[in-house]
Amino acid sequence: MNLLDFIFKPAKRIESELTVSRMEALRRAASRAQPPDEVIGGVITSTESGWTLEIPPSSGGSSRLPSPHEIISVGEEKIIIQNGTINGLLCLPINEIDHTKTEDLRYVVCKIEMDADTGPTTATYEIENSPPDAIEWALDDVPDEIILLIAVIEGSKIYQITTGNKFFQRRDVHEIPKDSVAVGEYPNDIYYSWVETSGDEYDG
Repeated sequence: MNLLDFIFKPAKRIESELTVSRMEALRRAASRAQPPDEVIGGVITSTESGWTLEIPPSSGGSSRLPSPHEIISVGEEKIIIQNGTINGLLCLPINEIDHTKTEDLRYVVCKIEMDADTGPTTATYEIENSPPDAIEWALDDVPDEIILLIAVIEGSKIYQITTGNKFFQRRDVHEIPKDSVAVGEYPNDIYYSWVETSGDEYDG
């Protein structure tokens, strides 16, 4: 029933209380309650109690936004990636990584040049023929480069290894007792590395 065409028959006890202005206010309220005739991309469902608008997901797939460092697609000459950051530094190139499609395994990595005092200085997406080595330990220092494995590609197949923006912090990761120690010298050799941490673990 169209609410604009309703017939209002008040009871005797409230008939005297209704004025023309009040009836006009009711008419305007009913008019505002009407759904639009059509919504592109949506479906209008009317019931006795009102109407609802439903917007179904696109037929092309999920409407989820890709995560940082997520591989979106693999083409013949380009891999499309959602760019991410390392310690706030944007990984380059933007959106596309050049490659030649093959059925052999390929490894999408982010090569990160590190400075012992300031952290990452450059971060670059590259395609490798073999998986990267583990992040090294360094005696009394930190490695000057780390390689983060992002995904494994096989033809058009994508095996995502990690997503999300990353933060690496310098940490002492291992200590080995020295063969001999001078007076006042620290008794252990200290090895340092870069350790991925979440924001609540950062201690400056």
